[in-house]
Amino acid sequence: MREEDFPEIVRNYTYLDSACTTLTPEQVRSKMEEFHRKYPSCPGRSGHSMGKEADKEVEKARREVADLIGASKENICFTSGTTDSINRVASGLDFNKVVISEREHNSNLLPWQDYDLEVVSTGKDFLSELESQVEEGDLISLVHVSNLDGLELPIEKVSTIAEDSGAYFMVDAAQSAPHKAFSVKDLDPDFVAFSGHKMLGPPGTGVLYAAERVQQELDPVSRGGGAVYASSYESSELKEFPYKMEAGVPNTSGIIGLGKACQYLSEIGMDKVEQHEQKLSEYFRERIRQLSGFECLNPGEDGLFSLYSEKIDAKELALHLDKDDVAVRAGQHCLHPYFQKLQVESTARASFYLYNNKKDIENLFDSLRRISKIF
Repeated sequence: MREEDFPEIVRNYTYLDSACTTLTPEQVRSKMEEFHRKYPSCPGRSGHSMGKEADKEVEKARREVADLIGASKENICFTSGTTDSINRVASGLDFNKVVISEREHNSNLLPWQDYDLEVVSTGKDFLSELESQVEEGDLISLVHVSNLDGLELPIEKVSTIAEDSGAYFMVDAAQSAPHKAFSVKDLDPDFVAFSGHKMLGPPGTGVLYAAERVQQELDPVSRGGGAVYASSYESSELKEFPYKMEAGVPNTSGIIGLGKACQYLSEIGMDKVEQHEQKLSEYFRERIRQLSGFECLNPGEDGLFSLYSEKIDAKELALHLDKDDVAVRAGQHCLHPYFQKLQVESTARASFYLYNNKKDIENLFDSLRRISKIF
């Protein structure tokens, strides 16, 4: 899909590490360069024409992000990434205890370790165990799609549990918002966090969605210029969400790039992106069944496959793949406690996106076959 929009790397290299960070299309890079060339100024502050243009583009980006997830632009706060978004809720919301799953990325585990924390298994009793742990005033914070193997948690059912219990609900959508049709109207969470660099945007950009019903309850973690209507030596009058959360001059070119990335995805259609990845996943599963010596963690439904072997360490496997110009990520993928449960030292994760094709998977398996002969 639109391979011509991406750097030479996509044609000369088999890039299978999009769960870590995606490649950036030419349209996004050009839009960011436009800011630096034509209106390099302070949005929301400077009244001259360049400042007004920068402000217009930032608000356009806010609308593009909102449109992609079925929200209003008033729900969208810009952050530096998923980690930042989650930490803002951890530090800015008054809640009782936190309930998470055993599969959470460190970014949705470490922020909660200073609070009363409950961890639930993602097995067959996941929903009943979750429901038994949640009480009024608690916060449920869950990954939507696992960054290890693509397992999707039943977020809509969890949302109902949260509503019935009087609990807050936050979704880590870092691996779902870039890959599937995602609507906050259907999922109805209080908060959603995701990153720009995992969805064709630049590093250092992210989003915190907050439903209107919880915006006044969320306090800003940092305060400064642009976040207030007025101030005195003793007090200040905060703006409404999202602007109260965006103190300081923003990452303007990054935000503009993120907006362009969301526009790019909207024009393709997230349903088509999801279908493309599903086809690649089906082809991967066909190929892995034909290859001996390597195991794959299930389910691998969302373009995410974690491989391991008794013959070769995952990090060494990744190094050998790199010699064949195949890029994967090896390690525990910021899931250290869950790997202890799996009793697997590490995995080599292959992850796909819209610029990948069957030839990329063939390149991966050609390399795996070569490596299997060595070990």
